Amino acid sequence: MKLYDLIVNSATRGLELQYKNGSFPKGKNGPWKDNDTYMRTTAHWAQLLYKAYLITTEDKYLRGALRACNYLIDDENRPNNFTFLCRISDTKDNCNGLIGQAWTLEPLIQIGIKEKKDEYINISKNLLERIPFNKEQYLWETIDVDDTNRGCHRTINQQLWISVMSLILGDYLKDDTLINNSTNFFLGLSRNIEWLEYEGLIKHTTNKRDNFLKNIIKKAVLKEKVKASTKEMQVLSNGYLSFILHGFALAYDYCSEYSFWQDASLYNIIKQAYNFLDNRFPFGYLESDKGFRWAYNPVGIEMAYATQVFDKYISIKDTSEKTEKWLSLQISGYYDFNNNLMNRNTIDQNILSSRLYESINLKNIEIKPEYWSAKLENNYE
Repeated sequence: MKLYDLIVNSATRGLELQYKNGSFPKGKNGPWKDNDTYMRTTAHWAQLLYKAYLITTEDKYLRGALRACNYLIDDENRPNNFTFLCRISDTKDNCNGLIGQAWTLEPLIQIGIKEKKDEYINISKNLLERIPFNKEQYLWETIDVDDTNRGCHRTINQQLWISVMSLILGDYLKDDTLINNSTNFFLGLSRNIEWLEYEGLIKHTTNKRDNFLKNIIKKAVLKEKVKASTKEMQVLSNGYLSFILHGFALAYDYCSEYSFWQDASLYNIIKQAYNFLDNRFPFGYLESDKGFRWAYNPVGIEMAYATQVFDKYISIKDTSEKTEKWLSLQISGYYDFNNNLMNRNTIDQNILSSRLYESINLKNIEIKPEYWSAKLENNYE
């Protein structure tokens, strides 16, 4: 069995799930249990459908992908013409920080570029121009759906993913502002984060010359205090490492020619984070359906992609075997072959099934779920 067969089978099942308005069944943001709108799952499925179209050239997948994208840009999903409405909450923002916007932009940019859809590109550019980049802090600020500025977001994965979208679109449009903002983010990483090897955490740091980053809220991979670390926080933080690597890999895959990749601090962050996960294979595989690893963030897919992309950049050995084993275990533990959806062993089936889209940039890898499952001999970390 090969990956592309799996993608097409899942995309075919996805067409059956797609609503008439182009959207897909919504999730609850995995263990976060947010009241999501339909935006996230629809954005993810749009890309999976489009990949199936590229594989098969069958128009039904293209039509499904475009219906999904058209749903995303509907006025009701950007009610005030500011940012996309990605969740409903009385206590949190309704744009779902920067990541909600990045996830929505991803198919609009990717499919917009490949299908030359000016409307998708223009909306994406307009939105990215509305999200301020703080040049003093090298960080993006969050703009809610009512145009409220909620300040610089403190979660590195969210900062990274909006930067990746800005970089890819800026590169395509040759837009200096988008390129410079994203480039400055990558160059500023060394002053904003540090790698804590012994815990496997990426932590925000405070520049001694600034007070701006003091007493900030650090969640996900942004740890509040090292000494306050708990097992739960460490599992949460570790669970986002592969997602961060996936974001770095996407940026490198599309824009490897930029000089910021030569920055030693950036190189070390990527290399050390990758080695941390690789040395702890299988890294929480089948640990719990409530966890942030595998059952929410598809670690196997994300590590397979990071391995494929960073092969030469950080000198990874045995890349073919590593991509195969990471991907095969993701499929073995979480893919349901009876209904062709990646929705096993998870508390949020709609989210995890849509996240198969993260595999679309992988090569057509041979998947051997039985082989790698047997090889582990049930010795899960």
